[in-house]
Amino acid sequence: MRRHLFLIFLPILLCASGYDQRLSALEQQMASASFLPPEVCAQNWMGLTLTVDGLYWNAKVGGTERAYAYISKKLDIEKKEYAKELDFDWALGYRVGGGLSFPGIKRELYARWTHFDTSNSGAKIKYEALDAGIKRGFFLSKFICLHTLLGVRKAWIDFKDHEEKLKFKGLGPMLALHSYWYLFLGLNIRANVSGGFLGGNTEIKFSDLKHIDKLINPFAGAFLGLGWDRSRRWGHIGIALGYEVEYYWKQELKAEDIVFYGATLKLRLDF
Repeated sequence: MRRHLFLIFLPILLCASGYDQRLSALEQQMASASFLPPEVCAQNWMGLTLTVDGLYWNAKVGGTERAYAYISKKLDIEKKEYAKELDFDWALGYRVGGGLSFPGIKRELYARWTHFDTSNSGAKIKYEALDAGIKRGFFLSKFICLHTLLGVRKAWIDFKDHEEKLKFKGLGPMLALHSYWYLFLGLNIRANVSGGFLGGNTEIKFSDLKHIDKLINPFAGAFLGLGWDRSRRWGHIGIALGYEVEYYWKQELKAEDIVFYGATLKLRLDF
């Protein structure tokens, strides 16, 4: 019986092995023929990646009338009228990260930290996020490179307005797709999308009253910009400038939607 099973699955295993070999050979051909530097998609050696992003962002909080209606109901206080949307001042932030490439498995372990805070005359908001996961790059053609990212995100969002305070912290899965579209002379178009869900707690404070609610919140992000990449003897350098947005929804109208948006300057070094 075991012999029969072995004979049945042996051709499948051989085909799978042959498929992996053909796929690896095809990817190597794509990399050698690509106009993009090979480090953009995948390094052929165990290497280190460092990234530094400068953020010039703004924040917008919408649906606050629903948030305060919810606060009034939960804390049993008098409902007040508030603006439907809050605009903040433009401010600077940063994002730093790093990665370690493993050419044998064609994967990269990565992590990055984002910090941004801004305020206006009557409100303040702070956003921090830690992303970590596994990234894989491959050439779709000699003009296009794609990165798939599977990981987790831990996020903190603190919102303060007059006497009201909202604090959210959550953890959940994240999936992203990054693309490079070659133009000429090292220039390329960058288009990235990401999304996921965060499960966590929202803490609501009004004066001396306090309430904690458990939520599962979806989020999404996107980046579109122009980049430049060039190989060097020591590795690779990449620069990009574009527009980025990160959007956080709140379920069941329990709190406001929050969006962070603005210009992002990216620097990437591969060693």
